[in-house]
Amino acid sequence: GGLRVVHTPGHTPGSICLYAPRDRILFTGDTLQVQRGRVVFASRLYSDDYAAAKASVHRMAALDVATIVFAHYPPWTDGANEALAALARRAGH
Repeated sequence: GGLRVVHTPGHTPGSICLYAPRDRILFTGDTLQVQRGRVVFASRLYSDDYAAAKASVHRMAALDVATIVFAHYPPWTDGANEALAALARRAGH
């Protein structure tokens, strides 16, 4: 199956996510988090470049994702594509 590297700068300049297309899993590390029952941008406090972090969400939203795996939260399996699309809309552009 393999993993695809998705460049997602913002949390750090060289941030990446890993995408497993066969299983539709997106490993986001610290680029995203969960707050109040929804997927959100990483905190401004922990982002090197918040504008870049928000722009990077568009790359994630372009993928076909069934499961989002975060660094510090349980996996998100309920409407992962929709959660990423909503986040991309909030990011603008």
